[in-house]
Amino acid sequence: MSDTALLALRPARSAHATIGPAMRVGGQRVHYVKNGAAASYCRLGARETFLLAAMDGERTLADIGTAYEREFGVPLSTGGMQKILQILGSRGLLALPGTAPAVPPAAPLPRLAVRGWGEVYLRVADPGRLLDAIVRRLGWIDGAVATWCIVLAIGLCEAYALARHAALWDTIQVSLRHPSALLIAVFAGITYAGALVHELAHGTMCVRYGGRVNDMGLMFRYLMLFPYCKLDDLVVLPDARARKVVVLAGVTANLLLLLPFGVIDACLGGADFLKQLCAWMLVFYNLSVLFNLLPFLRFDGYMLLSIARGRPELKEEAFKELRLMLPRARRVRPRAAPANWPLLAYGLGYALVTAAAVGWALFRWVRWSVDTGLPWLAPAPLLLVLALSLKAGKARAAARPVPANP
Repeated sequence: MSDTALLALRPARSAHATIGPAMRVGGQRVHYVKNGAAASYCRLGARETFLLAAMDGERTLADIGTAYEREFGVPLSTGGMQKILQILGSRGLLALPGTAPAVPPAAPLPRLAVRGWGEVYLRVADPGRLLDAIVRRLGWIDGAVATWCIVLAIGLCEAYALARHAALWDTIQVSLRHPSALLIAVFAGITYAGALVHELAHGTMCVRYGGRVNDMGLMFRYLMLFPYCKLDDLVVLPDARARKVVVLAGVTANLLLLLPFGVIDACLGGADFLKQLCAWMLVFYNLSVLFNLLPFLRFDGYMLLSIARGRPELKEEAFKELRLMLPRARRVRPRAAPANWPLLAYGLGYALVTAAAVGWALFRWVRWSVDTGLPWLAPAPLLLVLALSLKAGKARAAARPVPANP
């Protein structure tokens, strides 16, 4: 194709291409772009995103090149235009015939899948249909009035639990002195139902704000069975408030589950089964939900902070800053830019909290195994961590590019 013919082209974005908001990865401004037809995502730099956004089917490549030069101060050569057309076309983001073969449509995910070391996924056949039905019935729930009512109700429930923490703990102590299998079973059942509600809330609000959920169901991993909902569209939702609401939806739904238990506890006296269940919910379940808001573990608090800061790889960037501060790293490669102290502080906090959490869990496990006369179970978590570390190391080694022969 001649340069004249190339500059006369009027490329258009695919109707399935969705450009996400600007974020920062590795110190660079990037945008995540979704190909809805193939349910695939890619990450583009600021310049590539500018060009993709300008391809509206009306402007020629000559016009787009002029706008590019005004924006970035450098001209875009015809060779560069051909290259960007090939890149965007190969990812199915253009509706221009002849640029590159379109990405094939995404095949339906299998209902049952087994991966790696005993990872089993049992997926909902059509999560979009289920979540669309929920949105049609509960779409009003994020309105201004409903939002303030929810915040007020949760605040009152938390204030009640805090004001009565001593009495609630006394009730729990009574239940622990006389353990009830029924109480434990009912509490475990409610907790698991809360996990299901948590994931449904995430997916519902994602769909409510224009996203899609393609993968949701039950996952068996690390000898545990728990629900999951993949929020891949979170990085392409244009509204910052919408992204925060999607992340907070799960915790909000769980805290709303506490409301009836707070009312029942306030109305009942004594220390019967129902009173003990309310105490367990208002203390143990409540703390587990609030723990989910910690920004130092890969829970909702981490997602909220990374989305709010526009850094989807917040932990990785923070750990990279930490490594650059090590004497060995500074000797090998001096810093080209000043230290990012907020990232350093976050990385240090993340490392300390993770080490404390893992250490406490290992201590409790060893103590339990010794107290129950099963000391041979004590090294099991260490062996599991070692096996997972070896697996992660092999995966990194396999992903590392092999240097070409000179």
